[in-house]
Amino acid sequence: MKIQVYFQPGQSDEGLFKGKTVIVIDVLRASTTLCAAIHSGAKEIIPVATVDNAMKIATNLFSGQYLLGGERSGKMIDGFDLGNSPSEYSVEKVGKKSIVFATTNGTVAIHRTRYSDKTLIAGFVNLSAILEHFAKNPVSELFILCAGKENEFCIEDSLCAGALISGLNHQNPDGEFILSDAARASQMIWESKKFNLAEELRSSDHGKVLIELGLDADIVDCATMDKYPVVPVLKDSSTLKAWSETTTVFKKVDL
Repeated sequence: MKIQVYFQPGQSDEGLFKGKTVIVIDVLRASTTLCAAIHSGAKEIIPVATVDNAMKIATNLFSGQYLLGGERSGKMIDGFDLGNSPSEYSVEKVGKKSIVFATTNGTVAIHRTRYSDKTLIAGFVNLSAILEHFAKNPVSELFILCAGKENEFCIEDSLCAGALISGLNHQNPDGEFILSDAARASQMIWESKKFNLAEELRSSDHGKVLIELGLDADIVDCATMDKYPVVPVLKDSSTLKAWSETTTVFKKVDL
């Protein structure tokens, strides 16, 4: 398997991912929140890059059947129903609802991959489910796109990319892996920083912002391994749903 990692969306263009399999990572917090929403039974999630697009799409949906969710600068957007805290996306709030979702970094990265053959959303909260998916659906080439923080490198996304690469190696020790320099660097970061994940996320630039906003509980959620055993996948270039083969029974991988 050939694995390439991009540390932020600005390192790539849409054409790079055309026809490819891509994993998008935004640990703090879009990946985690999307997994929480799907685990809570959301009908679908429509990720969009801008608030204006979110509002336009919402006007074409039936009232009472959708919710607007997301953030700008870590805060819920005026006029939206939900922010970007995983705990907000409970069964009672989002079950059977469509969610139009716009975030500063995560949905921008997802939008960049809209011409891919398949885009999956990964975080620490669904790591084993993602690994199980690839055990059942192997690929010869994998692209990992980190959302970053406003087109800059962020440690938490590279940590998760490294965890995924280590997990793929772990479940296929005899396989041949060709890693880009960024993929190798991600794996090295993971191996050196995996021992106290919550503290690593707290000490990140993005983590410090969330703490200032009083959102430390979100960091704990985002650092919890395998909390949401789902595999969000982009369907028809526009809508996120759970992968149909995913179940809540999966083998946890010791990394």
